[in-house]
Amino acid sequence: MTYYIEPTINRQKALKAMKQYTSSFLLRIVENKKKIESSELVYLPFWMYEYHLETTSLKEGINGRIAIESISEQAAILPVDYPLQEGEVPGEVFAHCPPNSEKAKHVLYWEAFGKEKKRKQISISLDDPSRLYLPYWVGYIKGNRREVYMVDGVTGKVDLPMKDSFLHHLKNQLKHSSI
Repeated sequence: MTYYIEPTINRQKALKAMKQYTSSFLLRIVENKKKIESSELVYLPFWMYEYHLETTSLKEGINGRIAIESISEQAAILPVDYPLQEGEVPGEVFAHCPPNSEKAKHVLYWEAFGKEKKRKQISISLDDPSRLYLPYWVGYIKGNRREVYMVDGVTGKVDLPMKDSFLHHLKNQLKHSSI
């Protein structure tokens, strides 16, 4: 099954976030003025797991969803009722890397461990993963050197760790294309 999340941040808001980031005081001191040359919306691949978590302090277990990005291993815990779209992703997508259910369990375990007062047994079960694509605005920046900034298409925040994931996927796509 393939799902995606609709972006809530439009191009103008994403460009504004990038401009604010590039014009921060520290960056102005370290680097020359940067200019955003272009931007585009892409969907990065995550693996989404439905999970059930039980601890001794909870009367009932917790059902939820966790999404893991394969390259950066960033995780996002999604509310069960978060609106997901099903079907063909309406934009540029990249191929998935193999899923990592152990990473998903690890993130969930430490999330529960931090909230569990008695720190007793924590049990986590995961369903088979589904493909999930999350929206990111990519800004191509020109300054002393070329840069790429990523803005989360849902939160509107500059997300630097996703830059490496994007570049990894882009490199793989170019390697397997007929260009």
